[in-house]
Amino acid sequence: MPYPLYAVVAEICERAGLPFGKFDTTLLEGYVSGIQISNEAPAFEHIQELAKAFFFDPVNRGDSLVFTPRGAELVMTIDENDLIGDSDDEKTRRSPEEIVRVLNLNYYDAEGGIDTCKQTSDRSIDTRGEGEKNIETPLVLETDQAAQIAVIMHKVMIEEQRGDFEITLPDNYLKLTPGDVVLFRGDRCRIDEVSLDNGEQKYKLIHDRKSAYQSQAFGVAPMAPPAPVQLVPGSTYIEFIDAPILASGDDLQLGYYVAIAGSNSAWAGATVALSLDGGQNYIESDNTDIEAVMGELTTSLASHKREIPDTHNRVQLRLYDSGDALENRTLAELLNRQNRALIGNEIVSFGEAEEISPGVWEIGYFLRGRLGTAPANHPAGTRFILLEPTR
Repeated sequence: MPYPLYAVVAEICERAGLPFGKFDTTLLEGYVSGIQISNEAPAFEHIQELAKAFFFDPVNRGDSLVFTPRGAELVMTIDENDLIGDSDDEKTRRSPEEIVRVLNLNYYDAEGGIDTCKQTSDRSIDTRGEGEKNIETPLVLETDQAAQIAVIMHKVMIEEQRGDFEITLPDNYLKLTPGDVVLFRGDRCRIDEVSLDNGEQKYKLIHDRKSAYQSQAFGVAPMAPPAPVQLVPGSTYIEFIDAPILASGDDLQLGYYVAIAGSNSAWAGATVALSLDGGQNYIESDNTDIEAVMGELTTSLASHKREIPDTHNRVQLRLYDSGDALENRTLAELLNRQNRALIGNEIVSFGEAEEISPGVWEIGYFLRGRLGTAPANHPAGTRFILLEPTR
């Protein structure tokens, strides 16, 4: 859930020990989905990261710290006649190499998992720019929000390349603070630095364009993070089956069937042991990693005569392992022992299977009472075991 920018900055100030009432974040707009914060880093570094992405300046005004957004209206026009003698007559242009053709913002996307994502501002049509630059941020941002920040950063970088002025003004300009926007020699400029020296105020002005702080860019959606690897095997399910012989090879000795399954793909098998005295002693045991497809009914299944296919009843069931799947079969395949299942103690074959939600299936078109078992009514909660011929 995104948090208002003003609230995030206020929280950092309070955690740093700045008394409430000594700072003002009410002018800040926008939302932050997250930010990496370390107790080892000073608070101002976290605020700097937010300021770079959301384009605001922390300014001391009176006895308070005020956070002022960029792109504000002009506060005054500086009269050249007020300049004090050591002011630079010409602005200092920045190196053309500071303009890059492609600017990449590496950030954490709210939908992109734990790896960083990238949004790009490409100004290939600007022949002044060349090369590529990467900017890293510890912020968690929405996709379009990150794309818009990248575009604004790029536009501001190009505007600031036009150069800056360093001027000295008398006391009547004392109210000017960093972040204020002024008009100087017909250019819109932002006050970047202020220093006081013997009754004079030195100001560094940098070019600033109001429209640079606006963007309607759409971002490139991040790749979906890979599904987490299931490491915990979860529950093991076991069902004792006293049923007619399911395969001719089983008719060699008196015995029983056991179906066993896990609840997810991390299940690697289990040891099954037989006790005749309530768990005091075990006389037989065997290891298996063969997993049955098992579950339970979530709706009831009414009885039906065994002589004709049951095309009337349908039933829903939940498989213990949502990664398991059921398949459709033809009548000929059902007669050849495909899709044979145990519902309660009744052996059925089913021809239709449809997954209606993850792990939940609806089956129908039954052959009832197979192998001499009795057709019956089966309430919700009755066991379901797929009697696959290879298991």
